[in-house]
Amino acid sequence: MALNLSTLTSSATSGDVLAEALTTADFLENVPVLRNLARGSQKGGDAKQDVALNQPKALPLIDGKGYCYLPVTTGNAPAVTFPTIGANDDFVLEMDVYLVSGTNLHFVSGANGDHRLAIYNGSFYIGGFSASLSSPLALGVSNIKIERTSGTITLKQNDAVIASRASSSALTFTHLSFNGQFSTSILPLNGYIQKATLSIGGTEQLNIDFTAIGRHGDTKIKCGSGQVVTINQSGNDPATVIKKSVLRFDGDNSSLNGLFANNIDGGYMFAAFSVLGNGGEANGRVFGVNALGAADYETNSAIFGYNANGNLTAFNVAQHVGMFDDDNGDILQETKITNGSALSKVNNADAGTSSGFSVNSPFFNIATNAHNGERAAIDLEYLALFPSSITDAEADDVRNYINNRNNVFDLKDGFGYYFFDAQKAPAVPITTGSASWNGRIVGSDFGDSNRYATQGTSNDAPVGDGFKVTFADNSDHLDIPQVTQAGWQVVGTSLGTFAYRVNNNAVTELNLLGNLGNASYRQAGDLYGVILLPESASAADIEEARKLLIDRGAADGVSGTSLNQFWRGRTDILEFNSVNTAGVTDMSRAWQDAGLTKIGFLDTSSVSNLSSAFANCNLASFPLIDCSSITQMGYAFYNNNFSDFPAIQAPVCSNFSGAWNQCSALTSFPAGAKLGTSANNVNFTSAWQASGLTSFPALDLSTGTNFNQAFYQATSLEQFGQCDFSNASSFDLCWYYCSSLTTFPSMQLPSATSLNSTWMGCSSLTNFGKLEAPNVTVFRFTWSGSGITTIEDGTLLGTSASSVDFTSAFKNCTALTTLPSNLDLSKGDDFQTAFQNCQSLVDFPANAFDTMGTPQDYCFLNTWLDNNALSAASVENILVSINTSGQSAPSTGPEITIKYNTATGTPAYSTLASLKSKGWVIIVNGVTL
Repeated sequence: MALNLSTLTSSATSGDVLAEALTTADFLENVPVLRNLARGSQKGGDAKQDVALNQPKALPLIDGKGYCYLPVTTGNAPAVTFPTIGANDDFVLEMDVYLVSGTNLHFVSGANGDHRLAIYNGSFYIGGFSASLSSPLALGVSNIKIERTSGTITLKQNDAVIASRASSSALTFTHLSFNGQFSTSILPLNGYIQKATLSIGGTEQLNIDFTAIGRHGDTKIKCGSGQVVTINQSGNDPATVIKKSVLRFDGDNSSLNGLFANNIDGGYMFAAFSVLGNGGEANGRVFGVNALGAADYETNSAIFGYNANGNLTAFNVAQHVGMFDDDNGDILQETKITNGSALSKVNNADAGTSSGFSVNSPFFNIATNAHNGERAAIDLEYLALFPSSITDAEADDVRNYINNRNNVFDLKDGFGYYFFDAQKAPAVPITTGSASWNGRIVGSDFGDSNRYATQGTSNDAPVGDGFKVTFADNSDHLDIPQVTQAGWQVVGTSLGTFAYRVNNNAVTELNLLGNLGNASYRQAGDLYGVILLPESASAADIEEARKLLIDRGAADGVSGTSLNQFWRGRTDILEFNSVNTAGVTDMSRAWQDAGLTKIGFLDTSSVSNLSSAFANCNLASFPLIDCSSITQMGYAFYNNNFSDFPAIQAPVCSNFSGAWNQCSALTSFPAGAKLGTSANNVNFTSAWQASGLTSFPALDLSTGTNFNQAFYQATSLEQFGQCDFSNASSFDLCWYYCSSLTTFPSMQLPSATSLNSTWMGCSSLTNFGKLEAPNVTVFRFTWSGSGITTIEDGTLLGTSASSVDFTSAFKNCTALTTLPSNLDLSKGDDFQTAFQNCQSLVDFPANAFDTMGTPQDYCFLNTWLDNNALSAASVENILVSINTSGQSAPSTGPEITIKYNTATGTPAYSTLASLKSKGWVIIVNGVTL
């Protein structure tokens, strides 16, 4: 475990004091010497303690594994909701433990004093009876197993039976009894426990594994079987979850001291430790140096770290308020002292300075002041002293080495804005005053001020239990001071543990999933903590915070199947980090109206509903997600900012209505996308409406039935591929005012019934292919205002329909010059303004209306009005064909309105009398004939 100084500093600095807690000491072994691992000619002596009672004790890892250290002191106990073992239940209780003493030890207790299993005075105590041990309990590491089978209770150690007795009375057990959980009179375990499992009738009911769960110093842990284990602590040698090797100084008499190779004039101390209990004696030291015959606070001496009434400080340096407190867990203090100045920081933050003293000392002391014995109660993890001359960069290297090696602190400790820790929330309804919840991070440069969460309305107050805070319904929430910092918000809940990058909008509410979006969208569940880290937080920092909350009991991935409206309206969320969403089926409206600009990977393999999931966000890009199970994608990506989109494979989706509507930056769509290819009656209504598409590929859209407004006002669309629309029935306003569309391919639309305003306003559309739409009944405004120049031969316009409405179909097509000679409009019954203002049209074919249906009111009103280029022969063709149909004029609107170019001659008007006899009123060039 020695630190190779050459990796951190230059060779000139490799000879000074470096000490650390060694793992060579056994569990609870007194440590008389802490070896000095420095090298070189300046190396000083070891840190020593010759008085056995004053020696600190080792709490090392055992085979690299953690455990719960349980001292014999009253008040230290692991408490857990223990499943009741019924009077006649068979059970197996198994524990991996370290025993300091095998004479007296309680395992479980029952409803009264006789219902106990214990080792008492060297015998196995079973209720009111005892069984002799075939051999004493072995001390040290062992596996202990207690079994009851058919009324016989057996005690085993390392699988060897050492006691057995048939119980003469039915015994019920209700409490795990290590260290006096049930009663302070119960004889406690002195040692540690790694694992405890309980099976009743062959079914596991309890599984506590300190080797796998919890973090160093945790006081509440959720075990594998779901119960919460609370580590009750008392005194300055408290029960502790150990996940790091530490040296325990009890604050009473333990300490170490030593002698430098020569007098030093300062130094740069790095001390990683945690405070125990009340911290020990007032002004207890962490580390100090002193001159011969002087205290460490006198001339030529220096205090690098000490307890100043619960605050941590160095001599004459501004105090780190509240940092000498066991609530803070592991901390790393660094203090630089030279002749004339001093600097102290905690967790690389909260810097304090002082000046005006001198240093010239040969002695050093750990956890004490050698002059009057002011001792600190601490668990020491690491202690190093370097020359004060090391550079800032070298100091960074040392600090980072110690921190990375020992996991002392991270951003949530030193740089976070707040940490609303559920284990520090009041175990009552959270209201105001003493029942408020403070998210202040003590010692942080950014969060070192009170952050009270309160709730003045009792019915809206979430309830803490010392482990989690429960939000019972969507009225529960908390009010917080305005927090304007931007950063990463990490939220650990029973619904999942999520990380978002939020902006600096002032927010005044804290709810289950973070800040307020909309009161209607609050979620119910258990909250284990909310941490806000700075924007500079790395992925590792964020994951560290996420893991902490998961270790506290929060769900890792999403625990349910629905994320419906979880973050709807959260305009503060700019980025959403990856999270395990396997098993989620419903993401509808999950991020609707959020401020999202970026989203991490999402497992959508089980998702069926993505409706409006990202609607009205600000996403600049979108990842390729698994859409294989999605059936609903309506408005999923509405109004986002991405410029392209991945080739999603969504074969079973039947609803894409509005999916990319208003995505004005979306310029292209992938040719490899599969959209509903295995579904039926797929809806594409408004799918790409008002998007920024400049082209669209030839996709298989054969299962689509509704394309109403699909590309409505996609004003940048220039080219359109030859898609398969074989089952589409409606295209109303589909390409309405796609003013940049220049060409359109030939299309077969055998199932189409309505083309209302389909290409209306496509003013740049000059090249239009052959259209086969035999079953369309509505061509109202279909090409009105478009730039088409010809209608190709073979075009079929409702030829198989019973009646067709052509109202304004080609109105204002001022560039239209050519119609097919065999144009078949025979199923039409309403042509009002159909060819009005077609100023370039000269020839209108004969026989177009020969078999037309019963005319609707105003059937031919203004049909050819303002057609200034129309020939006289075309006028004759029109009138002859209408007369040939044999249809009489409608009673309302019988006018046939035509304007033509008189320079082309005069129509023959051969059918004029016949038409009049049928009630038609013929108006040519404004004159009623």
